[in-house]
Amino acid sequence: MRAADAGAADIQALGVEVSHDLNAILPRCDVINMLRIQFERQRSGLFPSIQEYARLFGMDTVRLAKAKPELLLLAPGPINRGVEITPDVADGPNSAILQQGDQWPRGTDGRPVLAMRANLVRC
Repeated sequence: MRAADAGAADIQALGVEVSHDLNAILPRCDVINMLRIQFERQRSGLFPSIQEYARLFGMDTVRLAKAKPELLLLAPGPINRGVEITPDVADGPNSAILQQGDQWPRGTDGRPVLAMRANLVRC
């Protein structure tokens, strides 16, 4: 068993759904926490190109249109605009990305609190 598969099995045991297809789960999600690509990792060949990463995992208006209207978008900063998330989505009404830094000095500590305070369900 690969390490990634073992990690997925561990988290699934906690009742978390693991998916490798953002489009398939997006309509059921209340919150999406986008991950930031570290450009030094891209150079190591983990995926073919930044464009491919954006196509598979990035959030843009076309993909956002498939989500619930009240979807909340989170992401660790700084974001790579046009890679993980397009500028119009990052600055749009579904995004709490820029506010996270202002409201939560410890952004990664604050995200679980934000989700709990909003009383949101996991997808």
